[in-house]
Amino acid sequence: MTKNVIVAGILNFFLLGAGYIYTGKRAVTGIFLTLGAILLTYLEQVMLDSGSDEFKVTFAAVFLLAVGTTYDVVNEIKSEQ
Repeated sequence: MTKNVIVAGILNFFLLGAGYIYTGKRAVTGIFLTLGAILLTYLEQVMLDSGSDEFKVTFAAVFLLAVGTTYDVVNEIKSEQ
């Protein structure tokens, strides 16, 4: 079954690892990334509320992870087609 590249990319960008779960490849990695993303999002919100400077670093780290996993899952699907 062919998976949609755009759907996988969007899933991985907004919820790290969900694109891997969607494609069925690296599902265990996807589950761990998704759980980690949820915890990091919670941590970001706590830092944002406290006015912490570390919020900016955490936000940048999560953004880079989102871009990296999106790039990876899109390339994985394209290589299969």
